[in-house]
Amino acid sequence: MTFLALLLLLPLCSCNAPEREPASAVPASPDAPKPLPRTRLVFPNERAIEVEMALTPEDQERGLMLRTRLDPDYGILYAFPQERVLKFWMKDTLVDLDMVFLDKDKRITVIHRDVPRAETAAPDSRIARRTGLGRYVLTLPAGAAGWNKLEVGQKLRFDAPEPR
Repeated sequence: MTFLALLLLLPLCSCNAPEREPASAVPASPDAPKPLPRTRLVFPNERAIEVEMALTPEDQERGLMLRTRLDPDYGILYAFPQERVLKFWMKDTLVDLDMVFLDKDKRITVIHRDVPRAETAAPDSRIARRTGLGRYVLTLPAGAAGWNKLEVGQKLRFDAPEPR
């Protein structure tokens, strides 16, 4: 089973201390897959974070699978070849999320706040699913859309290569 498996509806991201790694998700297992590429993302309030980018179908399927916690400044940006109706689900997602769907111009089309985590023994019929129109989907720790005062119609800034 997979986390945030993409289902297309049609057709069915101290002074002398060593430099700290950017904020990230903490994997549940030491056998974590290779890190995803990163980019800087700027919210409308000018606050910036580093986000991982899921550009391939394999990375998009894996997403945040089996992560047990997220740092407050963490996110994954899912990029798709074209704008379309996208459906994400929370299978094997062990943290609550905010999901922000963005169009081809990087404008917010839909915000799903506080999407509940999947219970490990939950049947597929009880796992949260969220849908929106977009070319990009930004997943953030639950509450981050509110902290950053995100609203439909706002534009985010980031560079992302064409998805493979």
